[in-house]
Amino acid sequence: MITALTGAALAAPIFAADAAAPVSPVDNHRDQRERGTSLAVDLGSYAIPRPVACDGDGTSGKRVQLVYAYGEGQTSRLQQIRGAFQSQAAETDDAFVEASRRFGGQVRHLRWVHDSSCRATVAEVRVPFASLNNWYDLNNELRARGHNRADRKYVVWGEANNNGDTGCAAIGGNDDRPGPENRNNTGPHYAQLGPNCWVGWDFVGHEFLHTVGAVHGSAPHAAGGGHCYDDEDIMCYGPEIQKICRGAHAFIIDCNGDDYFNTNPQPGNYLTNHWNIANSEFLIRGGASYGVGEVVTALGNKCLDVQNGRTVNGTVIQIRGCDGLNSQRWARVGNTLTALGKCLDVDGSGTANGTRIQLWDCNGSGAQVWEGVGTGTLRNPQSGRCVDVRYSDPADGTPVHLWDCHTGDNQRWRLPA
Repeated sequence: MITALTGAALAAPIFAADAAAPVSPVDNHRDQRERGTSLAVDLGSYAIPRPVACDGDGTSGKRVQLVYAYGEGQTSRLQQIRGAFQSQAAETDDAFVEASRRFGGQVRHLRWVHDSSCRATVAEVRVPFASLNNWYDLNNELRARGHNRADRKYVVWGEANNNGDTGCAAIGGNDDRPGPENRNNTGPHYAQLGPNCWVGWDFVGHEFLHTVGAVHGSAPHAAGGGHCYDDEDIMCYGPEIQKICRGAHAFIIDCNGDDYFNTNPQPGNYLTNHWNIANSEFLIRGGASYGVGEVVTALGNKCLDVQNGRTVNGTVIQIRGCDGLNSQRWARVGNTLTALGKCLDVDGSGTANGTRIQLWDCNGSGAQVWEGVGTGTLRNPQSGRCVDVRYSDPADGTPVHLWDCHTGDNQRWRLPA
């Protein structure tokens, strides 16, 4: 479990008095995640980052902008880590797709600032080093450099040292009115993440959700400080936590659909007359819908897992007890399966029995195409063979490989709905 900051314990987002005003909060709080992915994400391993949902020209209208901030006297690492940041943007979008499918109604996507290839763009900003370790100073430096648009939410990776207070923080409007005039429906608002928080999309998702209005104190399961207590939920943690949505992935959006996001709230739901992030103009209504969640084998109900949460190309895919973390969170986009921003892949585009199955940059090749068959098998058309748990061994850590298709438990999988 990664603690986001090593400094003083902090427990809530900063709420801006007015979205267009300089940083001058009415409540002086910041946010510290008590939980999060603890995986060994390799930030430099994303040669081909995942795209996000394309919308228009990629720049006009209300959008979310990724920003990388580094200090004077530091060397920029943007070329090394850009792909990881872009892929985490896509993984954050997956969470909104999953929530939309769970609640029904029209799917939502994040509207990122993106390029012509539909990859989220990252603005690079050089600031005085000391500002990286001070919430207010960094926000003001960003504003002074033009990142102050009313039609932007800014998600900032800042090169703060681990003792800085910009580790995991966000800013949004403390306003629960249901209509488009809500202050959360404008900008500029900022989510800041220091290096300790670059290891998983869930940090990006958690802090971004603060900027668009999660979680208001009037919400049914509010725990104060912009958080909630009904787990499993990306916004919920703390001593009051209750396992209300048991069996769900650890980082789903609004597990009960009644605190801050629901694409189809029913009469009597709190979100019918309070601010519902599903109505945010920083989200796209419509677009591709696809399953996101665990891939579970009939062999002992274990989950398809990226070994040790590594993201280097060639990482082994195995089975392991389901734990709800990101190494077991798969998005079924078209005929691909992606986890940690990369694709389920057949080693070397092999076709023989026993060929290893691994994690690799998504490249559109036949080695990354998978078909769910009515028998529950997961078939690679290029080889005509199926994902198979080696030797039918249900032990944690058993790898998967290609094998002739059959209907045994070691080849039957439950895919994300």
